Amino acid sequence: MAYSMQAYGIASFARGESLTTRQQNARYVARLVSDEIRFAQSVEIRNEVPGELASDIVYFSVDEEGSVLRTTKTEGTEVIAKSARDTRYSLAFNIVYDDEGDVLPGVTEIIVGAGPSEFKTSVLGLNLPDDGVSGASSGSVIAVRK
Repeated sequence: MAYSMQAYGIASFARGESLTTRQQNARYVARLVSDEIRFAQSVEIRNEVPGELASDIVYFSVDEEGSVLRTTKTEGTEVIAKSARDTRYSLAFNIVYDDEGDVLPGVTEIIVGAGPSEFKTSVLGLNLPDDGVSGASSGSVIAVRK
């Protein structure tokens, strides 16, 4: 009986630790992307990273294994949140609309999925042109020009 209690306690602790790590990584990704968008010169919502990269653009995406990637022409691809056995990350970016259905210029919604958890936030691009965010109204990749 004591062994069963101990085994259950250890398994419960491991699940809690894994959940905490997933949520922490999701918040980190959302903060990193938010900071890039907030000070960007342009933002484009896309559905894939292009084959030929522009030198002044940072792309955020998720690979086939569920890891979150930051890709630039000069620095290459960096994993910023690595998938694990129990965690596959997802990204979604959306243009935000007001109550009347009009686009809120420069506001982007960011959704970071981490296994069964999801973290959602919105950010206003401070340096974006009047037309705000370009590209699709929603997508899984965002291109940020500094």
